Amino acid sequence: GGCNSGAAAEERSRGSIASIEAERRREQERLLLRENQLQEEVVEGRKKLEAQAARIKNLEMDSRAKRDKLKVLLQKSDSDDQLVDALRTELSKLRESLSGGGGMGRGG
Repeated sequence: GGCNSGAAAEERSRGSIASIEAERRREQERLLLRENQLQEEVVEGRKKLEAQAARIKNLEMDSRAKRDKLKVLLQKSDSDDQLVDALRTELSKLRESLSGGGGMGRGG
C-alpha cells in the first residue's frame, strides 16, 4: 500500500493547506472589519474635535465680549466715583460757606 499511503498524505496536505487558506481569509476579513471600525472611530473623533474647537472659539469670543463689557463698566464706575467725589467736595464747600459765611441765606 505504498501508493495508497502517498495519496492519503497528499490528501491530508491539501486539506491542511485548504484550512490554512480558509483561516487566512477569515483573518483578513477580521482585519478589514477592524480597519473599517478604526476608520469610523477616526472620523467620529475628528467630528468631535471640530465640534469642540468650534465650541472653544465661541466661548473665547463670549469671554472676550464679557471682558470688554466689564472694562466699560469699570470705566463708568471710575467716572461715577470721580463725579461723586466732585459733588461731595462741592457740597462740603457749600456747607462751609453757609455755616461760616456770615449768615448768607436764612438767618441763624
